[in-house]
Amino acid sequence: MVARRFVVVHNDAEFPVDYDTDHGLEILKIQIFSLTSVPPDDQQILAEEGALVVDDSSDLEAVSEKLRLVPIEEGGGGGAEEASAPQSDEESALMVEKLRLVPIEEGGGGRRRHEEEASALQSDEELARMLQAEEEALFFQQFSADDNGEEFKRRVEPYVAQVLMYEDPTRQEAARKSVPIDELEEKALVSLAKEGNFHPSKDERDHAFLLQLLFWFKQSFRWVNSPPCDYCGRETSNIGMGSPLPSEIEFGGYRVELYRCISCSRVTRFPRYNDALKLLETRRGRCGEWANCFTLCCRSFGYEARLILDFTDHVWTECFSSSLGRWMHLDPCEGVYDNPLLYEKGWNKKLNYVIAIAKDGVYDVTKRYTRKWHEVLSRRTITTEAAAAAVLSSITKKCRSGFSSEVVSLLELRDRKEAEELEQAIYLQIDSSMPLPGRQSGAVEWRKARHELGSNESDSLSSSSCPVRICVDAHVTNIFNAFTLLLFHFRDNKVSKDRSIKILEALKGLLVNLKTTPFKNRSSFFDPTACQITEEMMPCIKQLLSAISLKEELKNDGKIFVTLSSDPVRTSLALPVALDVVDEIINNLKFHESPIENIGFPKTNRLYSGSVLASGEQLPVGIATSAFDGTQLYKWEEPNGAKGCWLIYRVLDKQMYELDSYDLKSANDVPERDPMEWWVNSPPCDYCGRETSNIGMGSPLPSEIEFGGYRVELYRCISCSRVTRFPRYNDALKLLETRRGRCGEWANCFTLYCRSFGYEARLILDFTDHVWTECFSSPLGRWMHLDPCEGVYDNPLLYEKGWNKKLNYVIAIAKDGVYDVTKRYTRKWHEVLSRRTITTEAAAAAVLSSITKKCRSGFSSEVVSLLELRDRKEAEELEQAIYLQIDSSMPLPGRQSGAVEWRKARHELGSNESDSLSSSSCPVRICVDAHVTNIYNAFTLLLFHFRDNKVSKDRSIKILEALKGLLVNLKTTPFKNRSSFFDPTACQITEEMMPCIKQLLSAISLKEELKNDGKIFVTLSSDPVRTSLALPVALDVVDEIINNLKFHESPIENIGFPKTNRLYSGSVLASGEQLPVGIATSAFDGTQLYKWEEPNGAKGCWLIYRVLDKQMYELDSYDLKSANDVPERDPMEWILEGSSDGGSSWEVLDRQSSQIFEKRFLRKTFKVQRRSACNAFRFRFLRVRDPNSNSRFQIGGIDLYAKSS
Repeated sequence: MVARRFVVVHNDAEFPVDYDTDHGLEILKIQIFSLTSVPPDDQQILAEEGALVVDDSSDLEAVSEKLRLVPIEEGGGGGAEEASAPQSDEESALMVEKLRLVPIEEGGGGRRRHEEEASALQSDEELARMLQAEEEALFFQQFSADDNGEEFKRRVEPYVAQVLMYEDPTRQEAARKSVPIDELEEKALVSLAKEGNFHPSKDERDHAFLLQLLFWFKQSFRWVNSPPCDYCGRETSNIGMGSPLPSEIEFGGYRVELYRCISCSRVTRFPRYNDALKLLETRRGRCGEWANCFTLCCRSFGYEARLILDFTDHVWTECFSSSLGRWMHLDPCEGVYDNPLLYEKGWNKKLNYVIAIAKDGVYDVTKRYTRKWHEVLSRRTITTEAAAAAVLSSITKKCRSGFSSEVVSLLELRDRKEAEELEQAIYLQIDSSMPLPGRQSGAVEWRKARHELGSNESDSLSSSSCPVRICVDAHVTNIFNAFTLLLFHFRDNKVSKDRSIKILEALKGLLVNLKTTPFKNRSSFFDPTACQITEEMMPCIKQLLSAISLKEELKNDGKIFVTLSSDPVRTSLALPVALDVVDEIINNLKFHESPIENIGFPKTNRLYSGSVLASGEQLPVGIATSAFDGTQLYKWEEPNGAKGCWLIYRVLDKQMYELDSYDLKSANDVPERDPMEWWVNSPPCDYCGRETSNIGMGSPLPSEIEFGGYRVELYRCISCSRVTRFPRYNDALKLLETRRGRCGEWANCFTLYCRSFGYEARLILDFTDHVWTECFSSPLGRWMHLDPCEGVYDNPLLYEKGWNKKLNYVIAIAKDGVYDVTKRYTRKWHEVLSRRTITTEAAAAAVLSSITKKCRSGFSSEVVSLLELRDRKEAEELEQAIYLQIDSSMPLPGRQSGAVEWRKARHELGSNESDSLSSSSCPVRICVDAHVTNIYNAFTLLLFHFRDNKVSKDRSIKILEALKGLLVNLKTTPFKNRSSFFDPTACQITEEMMPCIKQLLSAISLKEELKNDGKIFVTLSSDPVRTSLALPVALDVVDEIINNLKFHESPIENIGFPKTNRLYSGSVLASGEQLPVGIATSAFDGTQLYKWEEPNGAKGCWLIYRVLDKQMYELDSYDLKSANDVPERDPMEWILEGSSDGGSSWEVLDRQSSQIFEKRFLRKTFKVQRRSACNAFRFRFLRVRDPNSNSRFQIGGIDLYAKSS
């Protein structure tokens, strides 16, 4: 056996092949087939030296290592490339670089970079110049191109068979079953309604559904750069191609990429399946797989769809939109639609051939995707235009051979119409106001290598100039008015706050029930008597129902039957608004002491149905009118608005209005994006709100001097040219009002806050131009660094190590003196000393001592002695600190506050702008969660009682809602003396149930006392903090149980949650965490309030749970619960491992992929595939739902269920 490495040259590309000569020539040909897609029977292999043909008689140990592959010609035509199953997408995300393949040549003119764009109405001279260029390209094409079109045919024809597979009823049915049809249909109709179209035509409905299908597909399919290791889940790197297995060939996986794990060195296979049926199962791949599967989905819903093959290595879809009357571009990888210039203008692609392949023919649609046709022509060198047209015509004729003459005539008519449109398109003007982004899918390094990042990676397709949009929000105003009327009734009739809350919660329950029913026939029953709703309140309730497009019908038993009153889409539009409003009112009533009339929301006189124009918006769900839609589901998002944006609201009826007040509501996530105008780089114009630029300093006004505003910066508006003043106030009292400034104002105001709560606080002045705070921490027994601008604490090396600051003097200023604390903030004291040139060390110490002595002149001798003792202790600590080792495992970020350009100019971006302080190496944390397990056990015991005693589901729900009411009452009382009364008889709680209730109360650190009237008085049994810890858990659990019982048909014993045998009090170690509230143990705290968040975990993170008592447990199942926001951060693929030696070695217990958490706070249970006795468990989360949209990972909850072995 001789192991050799051959280099195979084919079509100007080189392919390294590692080969065992004992395997014979046939195996070598199969390996070459895997790399080049030239079938073994069509291969002729020549040794470079002497051009010898390599055949079965050749000595493979002696031939040259450089081989040339020449495909056997079938008809004397051009070269045969990719004659096997088609794979036109990216050859391999990383293989392009590792194997150094040569990309498709772009022809002689392909290397030219033309920046000019064609204008809409070309001048005669410009048009003549373009036509001349086209003629020249066509002239030279006949000399450089293959004139018989055979190679062109080989590139196109194999895809026809693939496209015909989309017509298979089995494949279409499988595709439809994978799609949440009702959900997408409702979203489509609501999207049309938001544009004011409540009665769309079928064509409009189909168009809207197609777009929702695209957005859903983008979220549910996964891009693969290099697959995670099949064995340990870690990163892999490409090592070449492998021979396909029969199970892979069955689904068109003729090409198999091989990846070696960088950790365990095992090899993972990545077959590039061509059969969309298999892709519905794997739900992963690159653009070829995405477009293949998405086109099948489109066909399964009856859309005229075709696969688009771009010879420069990309694939997407087109669908015929009857609504638009033309073919529409859809790219599922990018989630982009109807933007055909994306590739040429956004990605900087040098296109040549773009071919559409459908069941009824193949079409050259290149002209739809370019405005530089004369340049494209110069790169179309595979064959002549006439030969290409003849090939496409021949294939199309074959595709239509079984069609009726009527159908063929219609298709030919459509072909002619499309040809005319394409001919006109290439001379249309490019809209230069619409920035098109570079490629978003795939690894950044890979996109850079392909030059597809575009001119600006930060550009967003969605930030194009916006159209004027109409607010369809009359229902919002009507709902506000109805609830306001109800609140006025409560006030005027002196309805108690508790009763008001009970009525509102009953209305919320009705709305929730309606929302969970199918949207086309929503209905629910409602018992006004049980909810204490009087006849006088019914007009308010009817007005509310009418605002939601619902009607009521009184039944004989006194209950009210609520159902749709008109178009179900109006109800779909209004229901989320009503639910959000009633939630907000209930929270205001519960957690504010103000009387009902003072809660402030909702209000009447809300403007509606205006038109909106914004500076930018995030398509498709972050459009400007989302700010007015009254729901928490959507928001207006301006992709480039962090440094300034605008929105104009115009009243439609042109009537004049005097604005009294306005409300702003924060969005669902990322508080950093909230409007605040706190940090000021340059203030917005006081007159028009637009951007300003600094023009120098001004003289302070008396009103500014009053609050220490001696320095006044002046800024001129770049739009209206007026001057805006920015006084730099020194008085923290004024800053509490203005709430804006730079680091000086931030630290000034924050230090006042610290002192106001009794903390020993001092202002820290860094002579290299920054200011922050220090507070003395009694638990730590030392001073602690706090930077309010950065939101960072106890990280004094942030500036030197993170920001790359060249420190000199860092001085602490307090009421009792001034101190040189520079040594706390450096580990390069010898360098800092060289920069301390203002005065000598002795002189500086004398100045500080003199000021300190003056500050302490009024202090008693005892206080001065204590301060001097503390000074000596701090001096010793600082002296030791400068010689301590820097923890290199802790990445410290560059500066985050202030404009990027300003930070760059100050050289404070640090070594890595994307580092996160919160992603530092984590400590081992202990889960304080015994109360969670106890609460689960108590509720499980109660559910078992319901089951064993055949308590009906309705009665069970009533009992649980009574318990929830008790818990809510306890939660709203002051935490140090929580108490509440509870009437078991009124709630149908029997004596036999009381042991379960007592166990639950005990788990929450509560005790009960039976009173003479039969009511139970519930109060604290021990430390009130234990109750504060447990109450949110109990509330979340009872809520989840009630929802499961209400909205699932399963019997009580099958609802699946809660369960016993939950592991608790373990220790947790994670790859990273988001301080202070996203720590790793938050995944085990049993509440929805917190979550574990890993700032850099989108593409991989881990968490280890160790059993504290070292006992061995056999894991039976585990629950994962989605967090409160940002579905893109949810885990989608993970491996669970177990260890019997505390974490030294691991074995795979369970593996999950393509998991989607369809809603927030959704619990999913997973049975462990392999059971084994372990004392440590490790989750390896391999990827999140959309790793390209963010860097973070999050999980709301993890519960492990195991039995001691």
